[in-house]
Amino acid sequence: VSWLTPLLLLQWTDIVAHGTLHCPMTSTGMSNASQIPVRSLFAVMEHVAGLAMEKTFVEIGSGAGDAIDCISHVTKEAIGLEMDLGYRPTLVARARNSAGRFQVVHGEFPGAQVPDADVYYAWVGWKRDLDVLLGFRNLQVQGRVRASACLVMAFLLGPGADRGEYHVWKPLHRFAVNSTKVAYAEGPGTLQSGLMHVDVFHPILMDLAKLMVKTELLRLLLRMYRAVPQATHAGRPLSCAHTIQPIHTPP
Repeated sequence: VSWLTPLLLLQWTDIVAHGTLHCPMTSTGMSNASQIPVRSLFAVMEHVAGLAMEKTFVEIGSGAGDAIDCISHVTKEAIGLEMDLGYRPTLVARARNSAGRFQVVHGEFPGAQVPDADVYYAWVGWKRDLDVLLGFRNLQVQGRVRASACLVMAFLLGPGADRGEYHVWKPLHRFAVNSTKVAYAEGPGTLQSGLMHVDVFHPILMDLAKLMVKTELLRLLLRMYRAVPQATHAGRPLSCAHTIQPIHTPP
C-alpha cells in the first residue's frame, strides 16, 4: 500500500473549512440525548463532519446517536455501530426518524458486522483506544476495510479530563497523519470548554515494528490505570453550530 501514501497525505492535508453545520433539534430544543463525556462535543461533531462530507462514514460507538445524527446530514452514507444494547431503543428510533440519513448496526468492534467505509470516527475512551486502532489495522490487512480508509480519533486532554487519556494519546499521536486542536465552549462547567485533540490515522500505513513497541508500553500503562474510573460530568449543551476548522499537520 506504499503507493497510497502521497495520495492519502494530500487528501488529508488539503482540507479546508466547510462552513457551519446545523444539527436537528429535539423537542427540548437540544440536539443531544447524552451529556459530556458520553457524547462527542458539538465542535468535534462539526469538525468530523467536514472530514466525512460526501463520503461513506461509520461511527464506532454511537451511543444514543448524537454524533451520527448530526454528521449524517453531510455524508454520502452513514452507519452507527454500537455494542451496548441499552442504547438500542434510542438509537434505532433516531435512525428511523432520520429519513434514511443513517442506519444502525449492533455489534462489537472489530467484528464480523463492521461496514466498509471511507471515514471512521471513534471517541470510545482511553481504555479502548488502543484496541480500536489495532483492530482497525487488522481489518484493513484482512481486506475487510478498504486500504484507503482513515480512522479519526478524539482525545479529551484538558483540565478535568482523565489522566489516562493523555498517557494513551501521547504515544499514539506520533502515528497520526494529521492532528487538529478543536476549541469548544458549551458552558461554564467542568469539561464544558477547552481543547479537544482530533487525530487522523491511516492504520495500514503505520510502521508495525514501531507500533508494537508503543503498544507494549501502552499495555503497561493501561494495566496501571485499569482501576481508575472514567470521569463523568453533566454538561449543558448549547448548540451544534460551530465553524469547522481546517485540519493542521503538526511539524
